[in-house]
Amino acid sequence: MVSKLLAPAFVLVLAGLTAAPAFAGNDDVRGEDALVSSVSYFAQTHPLSCEAAALQMALSHEGLTPSQDDILALIPVDSQPDADPFTAFVGDVNGSEVDGSGYGTYYPTIASAAHQLGGRVLWSGQGLSAGQVYQALREGHPVVAWVSYDYASHPRTDYAAFDGAVIPYAGAVEHAVTLVGLAPGQVLIFDPDQGSLWLARSTFETAYQTFDEMAVELA
Repeated sequence: MVSKLLAPAFVLVLAGLTAAPAFAGNDDVRGEDALVSSVSYFAQTHPLSCEAAALQMALSHEGLTPSQDDILALIPVDSQPDADPFTAFVGDVNGSEVDGSGYGTYYPTIASAAHQLGGRVLWSGQGLSAGQVYQALREGHPVVAWVSYDYASHPRTDYAAFDGAVIPYAGAVEHAVTLVGLAPGQVLIFDPDQGSLWLARSTFETAYQTFDEMAVELA
């Protein structure tokens, strides 16, 4: 999440979004559109708060209104060099992935924060296929997904954390977004740093594979 910090933050409600742009992709033979209603867009309020922002957006679908700081307060912080993002936020949320002063956190802490804030978590983990993500969107459920920041493929250099966990790591590209819609060949992503994006599904899927299809599906 090598953030440019969109400013100011703004809110976009999908209830008013009725059409997608023209598409070049044709990988969805079913061809249906799907939009998750009443999801508000929020830009990240800290350089590395993309996961908190993504959850904030997903929870808005349930009428829940925590701030990103409310979410971050529920997540332990660990600044050890071999910290485990599955159990804590690694580094400083106001730091940088590039210089190693900050990184982020993975699905267990986000799912836990969602539960504590009253959200209904339908699924969390790794291995939620892109097809399953798209089905969740068809059923009206927002999905927080971990992707590469630039939506490109990056080689992994996994490391062993202090607690023995093997950490999926691809350098300074970790990012989290909220998926909120589908159209033929494309997926609508609320990216807390880059805004509202229609991406080719193949592009999303490349980025989504970086962290072994890591996601949290909300009700």
